[in-house]
Amino acid sequence: MKPEHYAHALVRLITGGETPHTAVQKTHELLVRQKREHMFPQIARAFARMTQREYMKNREVLIVAHLKDEAHARRESGAKDAELLLDDSLIGGWRLEAKGMLQDASWKHHLLNIYKKTTHT
Repeated sequence: MKPEHYAHALVRLITGGETPHTAVQKTHELLVRQKREHMFPQIARAFARMTQREYMKNREVLIVAHLKDEAHARRESGAKDAELLLDDSLIGGWRLEAKGMLQDASWKHHLLNIYKKTTHT
């Protein structure tokens, strides 16, 4: 089995009601019985990648050009609890990344659209 399979099994154990400590302990005992304990670091990295992907997929981020734009962007986007990031390449406006979707109301986006339409690219 691949490390990713063990990582998925760990997730199933934890979401099934096991404590993380117990789930890791059971996985380690299984690896020892199978003489595959050398895979434990690889499984840990696979588990970390899985949880990072899940976090990135479910997070809500409001990106603004300047801190002074935050209140307006939160009102306009409806993102009251979103994590705030500053991006000086935006010029103005905001972008909201939430649940795998992108809502782009940045000046950069509008300017690029105008450029593409006028140059037919």
